[in-house]
This record gives sequence, C-alpha cells and structure tokens, in this order.
Amino acid sequence: KMYSDRDDVNSAYIEEDADGITFWINRNESSFYGAENMHTVDATIDGNLDVSGEKNRIVKTGYGDIKMAAYETASPMFGDVGSGTIGADGLCYVTLDSIFSETVNAGCEYQVFLQAYGPGNIYVSDRTPAFFIAAGQPGQRFGWEIKAKQRGYEQNRFDCRRDRLKARDSVDYAAEGAEYYKKYMEGLII
Repeated sequence: KMYSDRDDVNSAYIEEDADGITFWINRNESSFYGAENMHTVDATIDGNLDVSGEKNRIVKTGYGDIKMAAYETASPMFGDVGSGTIGADGLCYVTLDSIFSETVNAGCEYQVFLQAYGPGNIYVSDRTPAFFIAAGQPGQRFGWEIKAKQRGYEQNRFDCRRDRLKARDSVDYAAEGAEYYKKYMEGLII
C-alpha cells in the first residue's frame, strides 16, 4: 500500500492485492485486473514517463480491441501528412498547419517525404519555417509527410535514461525520511 491520505480529495492512493492494483487520484478510482481487463481514468503526468515495456493505444475494431504501437524516433519529433497537386508553374507551396507549427521548431531542419501519385518526378525544392515547396510536372498529384523536432526538445537525441536513474538511486531516502520525521516531531512540519 502507498498513499498520502486515502480520504483526502487531493491525494493519491495505491493498493496492490490478489485482484490487481487499485489506485485513486483525486478520488477517481481506477483498477487494474491483469493485462487484459483494465479500467482507467484520464491521467496527466507533469514530468517524465519512462516505459521499459509496451506503450500502446487500444483501438476498438470488428476484430476486438487491438493494440496500436507508436512510431518511435531517435529525437522527439512530431509529424503531419497531407496531399497536393503541382501547379501550372511546376510548383506547389505547402503551408505548415498553424497548430502544428506551434508544437515544433520549423526553424530547425525538418524532413519532408514526397510520394508521386502517378508517373513523373517530384522533389522538395525549398523548406522554410512557414512552408515547403514541392516541384514537378504540372498537374502531378502527390502525398507528403513532414517530420520536425518538437519545440523545446530540439537538442535531445537518444536521451540516456541511465543518468536519471543514477541520480535517483543516489538519493538516501532513509536519511531524508529520518530528517522529515525529526522535523515533524519538533513541530516544524504539520
């Protein structure tokens, strides 16, 4: 059992027993009864989440609930997809979605992948923070995908989790607990 105060509406409570794991967050109960039967509430994590096992989204289909995996990259990136048609001048200006632009740093080099829908060559002739230009034969239809670094995480690449674990494992929780208890007994903590 781990809890700060089971009856406090602003606390968390976690209990493990033979039935699984039950937890309350702000009095919203959520229970885990094995890997196949999970009931949950929305959760927001304000910090890092490291997962060593699977990380999937459950999608209901005619075949039952299926697990869909996320596409993982070496650097934190977001992507968008769309389609276009080359104009009479041999160009197609593709403007980056304004919401997407707020989530990425398009000032950093981003990648665009093009797929021609039909015969003909198509290529990216320019990339700017606001748009990219696809060039090819007039009337050529195409699909595109953009991948750009997440805003605020531009320098992250293969973040080494071990450094955080070493820092966490170097904390002397017994000493911290003893100090907390001492202050509590002295009336400094209520």
